[in-house]
Amino acid sequence: MNPAYANQHKGDKLLERFSAEEISLGVAINATGKRVTPVRLDVLKALVQAKRLLSIKEIVEKVADGHDLSTIYRTLETLISVGLVTKTEMGKTLYEANIGKPHHHHAICTSCGYTEDVDVCISNLSLKNLGTRRFSAINGHNLEFFGLCKKCAIITA
Repeated sequence: MNPAYANQHKGDKLLERFSAEEISLGVAINATGKRVTPVRLDVLKALVQAKRLLSIKEIVEKVADGHDLSTIYRTLETLISVGLVTKTEMGKTLYEANIGKPHHHHAICTSCGYTEDVDVCISNLSLKNLGTRRFSAINGHNLEFFGLCKKCAIITA
C-alpha cells in the first residue's frame, strides 16, 4: 500500500470501531475542549440512549464494566461543567444528557418515574415578580412537576 495513502486514511479503521452515535457524541465532547475518553463516551451514551433522567445507580448499571463509581461521578461533574449533562435534584440526584436541548423542565410520574420535557420556564420573570427583597440576583432555578403519567393513572384508577 502506498504509505501516503495509508497515512492519509489511518483514521478510517479507527472510525469503523464506533457507531455514528458514538462519533457524534465524541464530536460534542471534543467541541467543549475536553478530551474524548472511553468513560466520558460511555456515560454520555448511556444518558442519551435512556431518553429520561437517570440516577447514579442506573448510570453505573448501563455503563460498561471497568469504570469505578468515583470515576463515573468525576465524569458526570466534568460533563455538567461543560453543559453536556444536567443534574436535577428531586429527592434524589438525577442526570440527563443535554445535547442540543434548550433550557427546559420536567413532568415526572411519581409511580413509574416516566419523565417528559416541559416547555415552561420562570427565568424571564423579574425579581419583583418573584417577591424577593433580599436577593440582588438570581443565578439559577429548578422547576419540576410531579403527577401520574397516563399509563399509571389508568392502573391506579
